[in-house]
Amino acid sequence: MIHPEQLYAQLVDAYRQARWHDAQLIAERLLPHAPNHPGVYSIAGVVCMELRQLGPAVDYLRRATELDPARADFATLLAKALSVAGSHGKALDAVDRAILLDRGDPMALDTLGMICIRAQAHAKAATVF
Repeated sequence: MIHPEQLYAQLVDAYRQARWHDAQLIAERLLPHAPNHPGVYSIAGVVCMELRQLGPAVDYLRRATELDPARADFATLLAKALSVAGSHGKALDAVDRAILLDRGDPMALDTLGMICIRAQAHAKAATVF
């Protein structure tokens, strides 16, 4: 039997190597053993986004933000997943939360600004950029 710590290490390894299908399988095995680990949910969400499984991506990233609401990167990823899924109003709400958490990460701000543009919220995008 593989311990959750070993599964987590395998998950991170698969994620870093962009082995999305492997990462998805590992995350599915790990989540029952780590139901309150926001990092596992975040990785699972990103993996689902990469695999274009947008419903599960949103669900996993929403759970990550619920488990660790202070993480701006989780809020940014949730906004991105919602935007890609076409839920622009919810994506803009997530943008607002992400901005409140951190205005210092230029890559995150660029992502958030692009989400605003996708949602036709150009005035908001100007304040983000």
